[in-house]
Amino acid sequence: PLFAVMVALVRGNETLGAWIHDPCGDRTLTAQLGAGAWMSGQRLRVAAPDTPKAMRGTLHASTFAPAETARQVQSRRDRVGAIKSLSCAGHEYLRLAQGQMHFSLFTKLMPWDHVPGTLIQREAGGVASILDGAPYRAADYKSSGLLMAPDEASWQALRETLFGPD
Repeated sequence: PLFAVMVALVRGNETLGAWIHDPCGDRTLTAQLGAGAWMSGQRLRVAAPDTPKAMRGTLHASTFAPAETARQVQSRRDRVGAIKSLSCAGHEYLRLAQGQMHFSLFTKLMPWDHVPGTLIQREAGGVASILDGAPYRAADYKSSGLLMAPDEASWQALRETLFGPD
């Protein structure tokens, strides 16, 4: 029963607006570039940063990930507070924007799954970057991964924990 409708307004390479609607839960997240992320008149904020081990989040790095990425993430998942995925990008972004989890790693980067959510994540105060550190854009669907975190320091710590040298 978990699904969401995700829409974004994109001009050139810039996402200007985003909407994620949960029809079953009758709730809609919205964001406008520079104006914050909102749901039911309430401003949304991502979870407070913490250490990678203490932060909770989802790791989507199996079916669509390159084999080496999947192996590395699997071997290091105990270094972060990995929780069960809802298997719905829209609902993962709902949890991130409401501060119910700290991070999410995706390796399938189709624009319809991530363009709305990444603007909402940024407007809720978080970071949404591909693994080389650049902000996610619709044209980045061939990149190796997308990592969301509460702030830049947490993003760096999570990336190092999951992909840095041992």
